[in-house]
Amino acid sequence: MRGQRIHGDHQVQLADHCGKRDDTVTAPAEFTQALAREIPDNIVTDLARRIHSGQCPKCQGPGPVDVHKAFSVWSAIAMTSWKTQPVIACQSCGTKAQVRALLSSTLLGWWGFPWGLLVTPMQIARNISALTRRPDPLTPSPELLRAARIHIATQAVAQAEAKG
Repeated sequence: MRGQRIHGDHQVQLADHCGKRDDTVTAPAEFTQALAREIPDNIVTDLARRIHSGQCPKCQGPGPVDVHKAFSVWSAIAMTSWKTQPVIACQSCGTKAQVRALLSSTLLGWWGFPWGLLVTPMQIARNISALTRRPDPLTPSPELLRAARIHIATQAVAQAEAKG
């Protein structure tokens, strides 16, 4: 073990990555992912529940807070770009992000050949589907649990790097 970092009231062990010291790892994202897998579920669940029952990070309004996915696409002749943007927010802010993605995709997605014509209907349908589904107001979603796990790991890596 390389060391310990405190997250809230919990201690998280920072392990060496594949038997190497963490300063020899060339891909920080891979190290963070490996560390995230080692974080005990009860620590992740505790943070996810606190996020879920807390204030919205976007509007500071009441929760529940969860992950809402917004799907967007834009095109310009021979180039098309699409993405899924996870938004950690209350239902209202999540819906606003999804509606913005839906409108921008509807206006800007079609203008590329061939991908704009193929991807735009898919992203529009995904946004409509996301708008009709509501996260459970009583329990953090699996996506929020994943986000909490990555957050804890990222914070532990940042603390380790700051300490040197």
